[in-house]
Amino acid sequence: LKLSEYRPAGADDAVDIRLRLPEDRRTLSTLDELRVQTSQGSVPISNFVVRKPEPTVGILNRIDGARTVVVQANVSAGAQVAAVQQEVTKAVSEMDLGSGIRWKLAGSNEDSAEAGAFLSKAFGAAIFLIFLVLLMQFNKFTSVWLVLSCVVMATVGVFLGLLLTGEAFGIVMSGIGVIALAGVVVNNNIVLIDTYDRLREEGWDKMDAVLQTCRERARPVVLTAVSAILGVLPIAF
Repeated sequence: LKLSEYRPAGADDAVDIRLRLPEDRRTLSTLDELRVQTSQGSVPISNFVVRKPEPTVGILNRIDGARTVVVQANVSAGAQVAAVQQEVTKAVSEMDLGSGIRWKLAGSNEDSAEAGAFLSKAFGAAIFLIFLVLLMQFNKFTSVWLVLSCVVMATVGVFLGLLLTGEAFGIVMSGIGVIALAGVVVNNNIVLIDTYDRLREEGWDKMDAVLQTCRERARPVVLTAVSAILGVLPIAF
């Protein structure tokens, strides 16, 4: 353990001052017996550390010229990654790491952030393109907004479903699912709104047009939705 440095008068290089165990105690068993102070008292390192021999080469990792140490860990089975990340962030933020030391969560956290940014852009682009196509199809904003309103309701339904089942919102799987669901519900709404507009142009009353639309298009819409659900159902398992 390096404690300090000593530079003799007239010398160019400093000498490290190190703390070392006596030679007869420099063994792996001594390392296992070393104790660290915890909230439960003094505990041997061997209680929570498993060591195993591995061939290695001395490497200094640097990012942007700064020396870097990577600490890796896996989340226990059944634990939610987001919750663990919040706990780690809170715990490390409360530590006094000293000046000049910076830290960040990487790995799956960084990958999830990148995937989330990409899916957000993809979702926005998809909605914009759907809006343009619908506007060219219906030539009026009211019908377009009615069709797109189903995307909002479908997204709310996704979050309610996750809340009821106790599942976390996965950036990749849940995000792709929301985008796919938006396509399905928009398709169903197009069928309904197009039929309603046609009946209104034929002189039908509003309520009668709504009821007739349901009579004509309820079965195709339900069959389309059921086939889409059955098609993606294997992903749930």
